Amino acid sequence: MTYPQFPTLSAAAFPNKRQPRVSSLRQKAISGRETFQPLWATPLYDYTIDVTALDASGNARGGIAGGEYQTLLGFWNQTMTAPGGVFAYVDPADNAVAAQALGTGDGATTSFQLVRTLGGFDDPVLDPVCGPNVPATGSDAGDFQGGTTVGTDAGDFQGATTIGSDAGYFSTLQVYAAGLLAPWTFSGGSGDASGGIVVIAPAPADGVALTWTGAFRWLCRFAEDSLALSEFMFQLYEMKQLKFSTVRL
Repeated sequence: MTYPQFPTLSAAAFPNKRQPRVSSLRQKAISGRETFQPLWATPLYDYTIDVTALDASGNARGGIAGGEYQTLLGFWNQTMTAPGGVFAYVDPADNAVAAQALGTGDGATTSFQLVRTLGGFDDPVLDPVCGPNVPATGSDAGDFQGGTTVGTDAGDFQGATTIGSDAGYFSTLQVYAAGLLAPWTFSGGSGDASGGIVVIAPAPADGVALTWTGAFRWLCRFAEDSLALSEFMFQLYEMKQLKFSTVRL
């Protein structure tokens, strides 16, 4: 499924806040000893963004892009009036991985969840970024390997040069097994990100390390049913806090 992407705003102020949130059960005994039981396997993240200025005149001024008031308001209206209310957000500090460990083959498993490791903890990647279906020159039975554009292979193709295609995934997302980009699709089909679950067939052999390289977005939902916009100058708006949180599919 394709989700609308939160627009880039020229006057989004720093610091942008991101706070991890979990749910847990805590119970204290008479002795004062506390038991703790986590209810979630992974945290959600709460974002707070301050937007200092949004132009409504359509003209860029003072480093502020023109028309961003209309852009943000239209995006919020469209998202909040659609079933689910889910949108994709590109975190400027957390949106890509390189040679990220994905799992280890056992000779039978074919489905693997894309993850991003931070400080030794794996968060699932639910919305990987994939490119369009663009034919490329060169082929090794679908095992394209990095840096590929139409008409060039940067020396990365392993087989005889033919006209081939890897459904465009080489442009933004690469999955490697034993050093080669493994033939793969998403669990919902080659064009459906399906929560970031990739299917590799045949199953990687026992002990084969899997990695992936690419970009991703965070699936989010706005925290409130209203948008607090204030016109502080003629056709200039500010928004003290815009809150949203990541979601699970």
